[in-house]
Amino acid sequence: MRAGWLSPRRPLRNYLPHRCAAHEEHVEPVWDECGLVIDGSVAAETPAQQIWSAIAGNQLLHKFVQRLFNGSGSGVDGSGVVLPAR
Repeated sequence: MRAGWLSPRRPLRNYLPHRCAAHEEHVEPVWDECGLVIDGSVAAETPAQQIWSAIAGNQLLHKFVQRLFNGSGSGVDGSGVVLPAR
């Protein structure tokens, strides 16, 4: 086996330009239309609270989440979708 085989340089060199291009193609065009943008660099409690506040402020989404929880608070509906308990 070659010494450079386990080096992360080659995979990263291939991966990063692809991810940047995908971000520009899929995320950037809809960025301004997003109703909620989450900062992944902060503690999990902060974005979780932002998400729950956004859900509570959106009646249609609130009803969907209530149906998803099925009133039991379990966070699982018949489709197998799981949300964390509030």
